[in-house]
Amino acid sequence: MTIDDPPRELDALLDSPGLAEALESDRFKQFLDQMPVAIAVSELQPSERIVYANAAFERLTGQASQKVVGGLWDRLPGREATPEDPRALAQVLTEERDYVGAYTLPRDGAPVTVDAWSNIIEDDDAVPAFRLVALVETAPRDGSILDQLEEQVAEKDLQLRELQHRVK
Repeated sequence: MTIDDPPRELDALLDSPGLAEALESDRFKQFLDQMPVAIAVSELQPSERIVYANAAFERLTGQASQKVVGGLWDRLPGREATPEDPRALAQVLTEERDYVGAYTLPRDGAPVTVDAWSNIIEDDDAVPAFRLVALVETAPRDGSILDQLEEQVAEKDLQLRELQHRVK
């Protein structure tokens, strides 16, 4: 799976027929509560407001769904994980579709890095009805591990050069 490919569970969810109608169902929301992927849904009309956030969304963002539901995406904290000119997650969710990038969310004690997707769900008449947002926690990008690996490679390279020198 590449970074641009959504997890299989998310891919299957987005391809479900009648998804817009199902999003209004309490049974479907109970199903979403069991998903290991953090999911939030906003209704697009009359103005875009978050109408649902599953339990995984609460755990990942550290925000109770009662705090998020009824509000705009700006209630969702997070900035782009890239250090140069990081954009706000809330802004990108409404401007882009599909995979929107890696973002850092503040969370008790240590920030968490997530990959984010944003998709529009259309009703049976092909009218945009909902925005479905999915967040998946990524492995921490620990710079110290990379530094150790670079150091080990440099050391092995030096040993190899010394060996080649002695063989000559």
